[in-house]
Amino acid sequence: MYSYDPATSKIKMLGDLTEVCGEKDLHAVAQGKSHVNFIESKKKLYFATHVGYYETIDGVVSIGNPPAGFKPFQVGHILSYDMKTGKFEDLAREPHHKGILTMNMDTIRGVMYGSSEKSRI
Repeated sequence: MYSYDPATSKIKMLGDLTEVCGEKDLHAVAQGKSHVNFIESKKKLYFATHVGYYETIDGVVSIGNPPAGFKPFQVGHILSYDMKTGKFEDLAREPHHKGILTMNMDTIRGVMYGSSEKSRI
């Protein structure tokens, strides 16, 4: 994950999402992207991850079979990033080994909602 400062036109790496999700040494398909809007609440950004590795089998696009030597995509995560400390926190995981397609947050109550192809979390 990166931050872009338009005032200085500088880019700063904030963290590797696969590492943040505790999957760095698993040799699994990486945390590929985020489909959700990032939500700011109390100086933290909240967001979710989604798989970024697909293949088409019999005309159906689905999570790809991992390349040789790699494990399958593990699971989508709901994460927070503390803009003050620069620390990430892994808050929730999708229970069916899918990526999280949508997520939103009720910032007043501090409740997050997410969904994947198989579940709502």
